[in-house]
Amino acid sequence: MFDEAHGIEETASLFFGVSVSLGRARELSRDLRRAAGGLGGAGAGLLALSEQFRLAAESAFDAVGEGDGRLPIAGIPGRARFGEKAGSLLRAGGELSLSLSTEAPGAVRPSADAAQDREALLRRVRSFLEDLDSVLRTDPDEAVAWAERRGGAVALHRTPIEVSPVLSESLWGDPIPFLLTSATLSVSGDLSYFLERVGLARVEPRELIVDNEFDFAERALFYVPRGLPAPSEASFPSAAAEETRELLDCSGGGALVLCTSYRTLSALEEALRGEVPYTLYVQGDAPRAQLLKEFRDGEDTVLIGTGTFWEGVDVPGASLRCVIIDKLPFASPSDPVTSARIRSLRERGIDPFTSYQLPEAILALRQGVGRLLRRGDDYGVVALLDERVASRGYGEMFRANLPPMKWTRDRSDVAAFFRRFRGEGPADTRREGER
Repeated sequence: MFDEAHGIEETASLFFGVSVSLGRARELSRDLRRAAGGLGGAGAGLLALSEQFRLAAESAFDAVGEGDGRLPIAGIPGRARFGEKAGSLLRAGGELSLSLSTEAPGAVRPSADAAQDREALLRRVRSFLEDLDSVLRTDPDEAVAWAERRGGAVALHRTPIEVSPVLSESLWGDPIPFLLTSATLSVSGDLSYFLERVGLARVEPRELIVDNEFDFAERALFYVPRGLPAPSEASFPSAAAEETRELLDCSGGGALVLCTSYRTLSALEEALRGEVPYTLYVQGDAPRAQLLKEFRDGEDTVLIGTGTFWEGVDVPGASLRCVIIDKLPFASPSDPVTSARIRSLRERGIDPFTSYQLPEAILALRQGVGRLLRRGDDYGVVALLDERVASRGYGEMFRANLPPMKWTRDRSDVAAFFRRFRGEGPADTRREGER
C-alpha cells in the first residue's frame, strides 16, 4: 500500500537519483582522521590524505558559487573552475582509496576490528567518488545534474528527467496487488496525469474517486483579494505582507501561511515579526516537527513555511482556522529539474504547460487548501493572494479543482465569516457575482 501516493514521483526521483554533499565529505574526512589517530605513527599517511581530501572537497563545493538556491551544474558561474576543482577532488579521493586498499610495506597487520573499520571507510570513499563521478557524467537526455546551496550546506545532485519508465519496469511489473491512496491524485476528476507520471498509464488500474468528507460549502470561505500586484512584480512581497497582516486581524491568528519562495517568506517574516500580537513561527527557526507541535499547541499563533509545510500538516481544531497562500504554486521554470522536464516534453512535441506545469500546480494548490479542514467541526478561510486564479483563463481549472467553497473578493466578508463562527453575528458570504 502506498499512502500519500501523490509523492511517488518525487520519492522515485530521489531513490533513482544520486546526491553528494560537502557535509558528507566532511563527515567522511572526520571519520578517516579518527581512524588514522588510532593507528599511531602508522596512520600519518592516512591522516595527511584525509586532510588533502577535505581541503579538495571544500574547494570544489565552494566553486558552486554564492547565494541560496538550485541551479543546473552547467549554469554554475565559473563552470571551468568548478570542473577543475571537482577533478582535483576525484584525484584526492582516488589517492585516499588506494591508500586504504593497500598496506604500506612493513606495516603491522591491523587487528580484525581495525581491518573491518578500514574496509567500511574504503567502501564509503568509493561510494562518494562513484556518486560524484555519476553526477559529473550525467547524460542530459536522461537526467539533470544540478547544484544546491542553502547557507553553508552545498550538494550536487543527479535527478532522472522521467521516472515513469523505470517504475513501470521495476515496480509495477511485479504480479502483486498495489493500493495507492491520496487526497490529491486526480485533476478535474481524471487520474490520467498521475498515472502517466508514475508509469501506470498502460496498466489500466481499477480507480475509485471519493468525494471530500468535509463540509467546505458551509464551513469554509475562499478569499482572493483585489488590487494586489502580480506575483512577478517587485512590490508583491511587501503587498502580500500587508494583506497577510490584515487577514490576521480578521482571524485573530491561528494561521498557516504557505509561501512558494523563500523571497516571500523572508519578506513576510520581516514585515510581521514583532508587528503582530501573535506568536510567530517561521520555517528555519526550529526543526519542522517542533514548529508544528508548538503551532498545534497554541490557538492564536502563526506559522510561515514553504514547500515542506504544504502537505503532511494535520492541525485540527481552532489552532488552524486560516490558510494564507502567497500565489499559485507553479514550479519555477528556472528550477533545474522542472526546466529539464519542460525541455524534454517540448522535444517530444508536447505542450509542457497544459501537460505538466498546470496539473502539478493544481495538485499542489489542492494540497495547500487541504490543510484547512481536518475534522467535522473545523472551519476557516483560505486566502490566495494571487488574482490570476480569477483573471486568467487557466484560473478556471484551479477553481474547478477546489472543494465547493463560497468565494469572495472582499476582506469584509472574511471578517464577517470569523465573527459568525465566533458567535459574534451573522455572515454574508455569498459568491462573487451574487451581490
